[in-house]
Amino acid sequence: MPKSVFVIDDSATMRKVFEMTFAGEDIAVVTHDSADGAVARARELRPNAIIVDVNLPGTSSYDLVKSLRGEPNLSSVPVYLLYSDHSPLDEAAARAAGAQGAVLKPFDSQAMIDRVRQSVSGATAAAAAAAPRPRPHRCLRALRSSRPPPRWPSTARHLRPRWRPRWRPLPRRSAPRRLPPPR
Repeated sequence: MPKSVFVIDDSATMRKVFEMTFAGEDIAVVTHDSADGAVARARELRPNAIIVDVNLPGTSSYDLVKSLRGEPNLSSVPVYLLYSDHSPLDEAAARAAGAQGAVLKPFDSQAMIDRVRQSVSGATAAAAAAAPRPRPHRCLRALRSSRPPPRWPSTARHLRPRWRPRWRPLPRRSAPRRLPPPR
């Protein structure tokens, strides 16, 4: 089954931006221009991710997210809200509606691709947290430990410290040296 993202935005420009963003990817973009009929369209598409504009005409986008979450086939699909500076996001209403996240317009294309790819692949934060993390290098473990740093072994005391100069002043001569004539 091909992977797809369903974008609900009233702006034709933003719908085109999403199509161009995912043009070279293996994720299909299906767009819809209003909240009317979006739930029925999402029900038949069964997308892997849904992106909803906050500023939709007619019904509230938060109500649309609630109705998308109410559908049995779409309850596990991640829904992201798309907002801008002139149409701010109500975070409490977004959480109450069941949105997984929010994206500020204009967005970074690669970040959007990564976010959708992560949700399409089914990778969740819980699965990522449960995965074993690699142990840090032993030098980092020593830095993070509460033990004092190791002392130099007694065999290394003969090494010259860095602050000691490498040169010694020449002894003063009573008479200046004469340079040989040029050749």
